[in-house]
Amino acid sequence: MSQTRNSFLRLRGTLLMGGALIVLSTGATAATIDYSIGYTLRDDCCGFGADEFDATDDGGFWGFITENYPFWRDEFFLEFPLAGLEPARLVTLELTMRNTRDLTQVRLSTYAGTGAVALSLYGVPLAPLGFLDVPTDGVLFLDVDVTSAFNAAIAAGDSHLGIRMNEPVVLSNPSETAQVFVWAGGGEARLQVEPAVVEITIDIKPGSDSNPIRPSGRGNLPVAILGSETFDETDVDVTTLALGPDAAAPSHDLTKPGVFADHLRDVNDDGFTDLVSHYRTHETGISPDDADACITGDLLDGTPFEGCDTIRVVTRKSPRSSH
Repeated sequence: MSQTRNSFLRLRGTLLMGGALIVLSTGATAATIDYSIGYTLRDDCCGFGADEFDATDDGGFWGFITENYPFWRDEFFLEFPLAGLEPARLVTLELTMRNTRDLTQVRLSTYAGTGAVALSLYGVPLAPLGFLDVPTDGVLFLDVDVTSAFNAAIAAGDSHLGIRMNEPVVLSNPSETAQVFVWAGGGEARLQVEPAVVEITIDIKPGSDSNPIRPSGRGNLPVAILGSETFDETDVDVTTLALGPDAAAPSHDLTKPGVFADHLRDVNDDGFTDLVSHYRTHETGISPDDADACITGDLLDGTPFEGCDTIRVVTRKSPRSSH
């Protein structure tokens, strides 16, 4: 039973302030997308223009967002190529930000990018992600959830996902021009992409309609991963299989070729081979309130999958018939 993540805006990372190191969170990712172009659009005392850089500039650049109304404002843009990409389960935008002058927040927006500087984007309302808190001083390493924007751009056929940072919120009594810098060089401004979960079809206790399960039982619970025209059971990485809330591992070593072959059969007589694995019921974490149970794992190419089937939980053994 897969869930669609649709987070509004999330901040996590490592905050460095006053010499202290505070780890907020960490996480693994499946793929990295570097930006193809970044630029700051400036409207200041010297006229309108752009400071441009691209991902080949290994020396790195500080993009910046500035508020000195009514004299000038600066807006910062990054664009990430989307060619050949598929919708993802989770996409995070990684940035390094340094606040030096009296800012508390900046607005994040997304747009359909082209891979080129677009002067016409300056000051134009774009699809908002929300306001991002920035440190009052020091350096902040950010992870911002942009999954919904990424998937929408893929669905729309956009060539690039554009990210804009602008409209800074300043302190009530700024000492001077309010400005925040974003490090956009050396591969440090990027998208981390976790692929979408493939939904598969499973059959718990093949041959049973109601799938009765006693969570405290000491027996093995069979689960069939059903093959089809679009799903090959031999593509499953059997070392990643896990069943139930407690992620029980298979009770047999399916990495052994002979054991694996013994667990291949057509349980539903549809002409496609299915993979049947077994799990110690008491290790699954299935509870009396559960109405279904799910198996998770990865394909050999690293793509995650999940499949669920309905169950009927029984808490006591049925009494034996008397003769």
